[in-house]
Amino acid sequence: EDMDPEMIIDAIINAGMVKNLISLLESRNTTSSELQMQAAWCLTNIASGTHAQTELVLPACPAFIQALSGNNRKLKEHAVWALGNIAGDSDEFRNSVIQMGGFAALAKIIDDSANMELVRTGCWTLS
Repeated sequence: EDMDPEMIIDAIINAGMVKNLISLLESRNTTSSELQMQAAWCLTNIASGTHAQTELVLPACPAFIQALSGNNRKLKEHAVWALGNIAGDSDEFRNSVIQMGGFAALAKIIDDSANMELVRTGCWTLS
């Protein structure tokens, strides 16, 4: 039987992993790009949870925004989804993402990207 996604997210939170995942995402060590991507994927999923779960991912926004200007396509995709999940949760979180420069970075991605899936996701995030 499949576990409830909220229960899985709660298990990750209760294990104290969110700060570790954010640290991995923020890592500038080029050998950790796979770890960064996996951390981003986990944080993106956490940000799709309840308001309280999403709030725990808010400190990752600067790293997600920075990932938008990087060269790692997969990491950019996770960053777009994560920012969309965070901004879509509440007006407060949307305003936080805007104040951190997230929407400007997303608009640049949409303008510069030849990757239509990334453009589509970026448009969803901005909406």
